[in-house]
Amino acid sequence: MRLLSKRITSHLQKIVGQKLKDVDLFCFDYEIDPPAMENLPFYFGNELVLNFEKDIAIITWDENAGWREHFSLYVGCERLYLPISSLIKWNVSKLKPWQNCIDRELTFTRIYSQNQTPHVVKLNFADTVIFVGDSSENRFGDGDDLLITNELLDNDYGKWNMIWEVKDT
Repeated sequence: MRLLSKRITSHLQKIVGQKLKDVDLFCFDYEIDPPAMENLPFYFGNELVLNFEKDIAIITWDENAGWREHFSLYVGCERLYLPISSLIKWNVSKLKPWQNCIDRELTFTRIYSQNQTPHVVKLNFADTVIFVGDSSENRFGDGDDLLITNELLDNDYGKWNMIWEVKDT
């Protein structure tokens, strides 16, 4: 379990304390309704890319990564499944909720799980909190899509457990 946790927390340790510079969504063209991108919760497939001062963080879903459930959260710097050429890039830096985070420091993150599987990351930027997680049909957990919200939404599987916290040291 320790090696599995390092897969997520080691990358978070690199970005916590850095200022966010830019935010992009990567997905298939048919998945996005541009006016809906500002409304939370926002549900889409593929990747969220956070560009920090010195690093990037790709947040997406992972499959059969060693956890109990089939799908889980991925936070890292490598693309997992689809080549970038097959996806459309949408810059969302000037849209809610991201516009409040640009040039702000990521102060801490928390990872939430169910069934001992990480599904959601909480991103804390001073006065703005954003939750991103793997998702299925607009609810967090065990899915091959992403959900972005400003609160940790309940789901059908029970309570969320905070399993890791990464702070600036």
